[in-house]
Amino acid sequence: MKIQVTPTGIPGIGALAWGTHVCQFYDGREDLADYLVPYFKTGLEHDEYCLWVTADPLSVEDAQTLLRAAVPDLDTHAGRGQIEFVDYRNWYLDGDRLDPDRALAGWGECEQRALRRGSREPAVVGHCVVAHTFRDLVERARRASP
Repeated sequence: MKIQVTPTGIPGIGALAWGTHVCQFYDGREDLADYLVPYFKTGLEHDEYCLWVTADPLSVEDAQTLLRAAVPDLDTHAGRGQIEFVDYRNWYLDGDRLDPDRALAGWGECEQRALRRGSREPAVVGHCVVAHTFRDLVERARRASP
């Protein structure tokens, strides 16, 4: 069986097999942007469906501004439904409570949108900093894995 790989655009990482999960520790806003902007730029260049779930230190507006500097036709990609930006509070939380079922349902909807538009799988970034406890993080990862 041939393993399909895709370029990540992330400095020092290169191409990864589809479905690979990556954890990135970062030191501030610029460090985070240095990894995420090339990742999404590469995804858009390869016609992947992209979802950027933002959290501090980057807001939705910050993410859009930073990516637009690297991808001048970002609005065209967004208009075609190729990329979405969502604040983590609207993705992971029900009020002020972490809702893993809501997040998992959202991931499933994104995957279906990606497949309908002809993408292989979505290129997704979701900040894990919203997990209130390590147990929440582990449970979310367990439930998301096949």
